[in-house]
Amino acid sequence: MNDKDRLGVGKQSKTIFHDLLANPDLPVSEKSVERLGQEAKILVAGGTETTSWTLSVITYYLLSQPHTLSRLRAELIASIPDPTASVGIEVLEHLPYLTAVIQEGLRLSYGSVGRLARVSPDEAVTFHDEKRAKDWIIPPGTPMSMNSVFVHHDPTIFPEPSKF
Repeated sequence: MNDKDRLGVGKQSKTIFHDLLANPDLPVSEKSVERLGQEAKILVAGGTETTSWTLSVITYYLLSQPHTLSRLRAELIASIPDPTASVGIEVLEHLPYLTAVIQEGLRLSYGSVGRLARVSPDEAVTFHDEKRAKDWIIPPGTPMSMNSVFVHHDPTIFPEPSKF
């Protein structure tokens, strides 16, 4: 069996790996089984670690705040009376309290706390400092970054940033 057969190239169902293998702009060295295996590990880790951490944070807050859990349960029971029924995303998207719980879980379970620098290559960027009532001009090519923890706990954005 060759690598393409093992990876399912040409089969009906497509995956990211089919797209990578079919991409004519990607060098052959990036299409090896070993390289695709490395990508698979990254995808699995990125898709499970972050999700499991977010669910853990949400579970912690729901269990430590019975009123929040009670309100979420009430919304779910009212919207989905049959707990054995299959529910589509179109139903879940219209549940405001569930949406709020998920958004708060995402806010408080931030992933990487390292600074992820961004650079405006061609234009100056203006940063307005409200506390000092001053504008700062950041020249083109200057790396800028902000730690997500500072943003997610900024009381000017979230009035009670430590509260779920």
